[in-house]
Amino acid sequence: LPGRPCVATVYEAQSELRPAVGGGLQLSSGADVLDRLGVDVSRVGKPLRSVLSRKTNGDRLLQLDVQAAMRAAGASRIGESADGAFAITRTALQAALVASLPEGTLLLGMPFKSATPTKGGQGVTCVFGDETIEADVLVGFDGISSSVATKCFGNGPLDSIFQPTSSGIRVIFCIAPGGMRPDGSVSQFHQWLGDGGYALSASYGAGTDHVEDMVVLCSTTAAMQDGEIGKSENTGWEAGDGMVKERALRQAAVAGMPPEVIKVIKGSERFYETEVRFRLPRLGWSRHGSIVLAGDAAHAMPPFLGQGANQAICDAYALASLLKRVAPGGTPAGALAAFERARLLPTTVLLLNSRILGFLETQSADSFPGAAFRDLFFFVTGKLGIAKMIFLDGAIPKGID
Repeated sequence: LPGRPCVATVYEAQSELRPAVGGGLQLSSGADVLDRLGVDVSRVGKPLRSVLSRKTNGDRLLQLDVQAAMRAAGASRIGESADGAFAITRTALQAALVASLPEGTLLLGMPFKSATPTKGGQGVTCVFGDETIEADVLVGFDGISSSVATKCFGNGPLDSIFQPTSSGIRVIFCIAPGGMRPDGSVSQFHQWLGDGGYALSASYGAGTDHVEDMVVLCSTTAAMQDGEIGKSENTGWEAGDGMVKERALRQAAVAGMPPEVIKVIKGSERFYETEVRFRLPRLGWSRHGSIVLAGDAAHAMPPFLGQGANQAICDAYALASLLKRVAPGGTPAGALAAFERARLLPTTVLLLNSRILGFLETQSADSFPGAAFRDLFFFVTGKLGIAKMIFLDGAIPKGID
């Protein structure tokens, strides 16, 4: 802040960075922001150039030319391929981000314990692990079950509305070595819509010249039959065992998934199962003029638009830009309030769209409005260009300048 060097330190509760954990991410608006900061994800990610949605019998519902849509919208062209959207594993993205940080920026094994604002909004005293730190601003970027939110924001009369909420959808991530998917599909996401279930088949860059294939299997009907609805979210990305693989194969069979999906599941080496939870964006992301929430701690996204990581990255950039503008002698309170004003509407729209999309994607023949309505919805939105508009709404950064 003014009058002194601006230094950001990341305090991570985990004692080590865990490689080969989690699945893959779609980066578009987040890739744009990282490119501005000198982190070129095209070096380790794979371009995402199209999305093909089909019924499990092979009937095509829509195809989105991602590359053409982003270029027509004026999106940034990143790397030698001049693409705007990428598929990248969590591990590869984490490694790229860590490599870009100055030495000493990331401190591991430092769980958040408490924060005490100083009088007049001039700063905050934080305890991480056994260390006490004086800071100008504490940013809670610690996920849907945010410790910062729990310990610093209290329980107001409306807080129950903004608690993590179950969507009734279970997801199994199945990660396999590259080469399992059909030839020529590395830069194409395949969406398969079945009875009570949905699958995404995709390939993700896992570093230079390395690819991992993944199936994301979302289910309501089969998950209910297996007694899996209502279980807690797997926030620690703990890998599943052979039973999870068997459950994935069973749920894929119940939803009538095609051979492409079954092949990736059978060839997968890692499995992660979780319940999809989301949180309506909080009203009031900051407290005391020196504590603020961002990312999933402020607006936990369902995964159906692939916007969780993108919007967290946009949050970080927007907040940093506003803090840099604090006038000499000023306090960060105004910047924190401006951050919420800039980012509340874009994240709320994406969250609601993602929630609706997940509800539709997992429709069954016996549910309401039903699988037939869902299929018609996808077909019509593709023909009218609505699907493209929804994708671009998250693919172009908003509220960050």
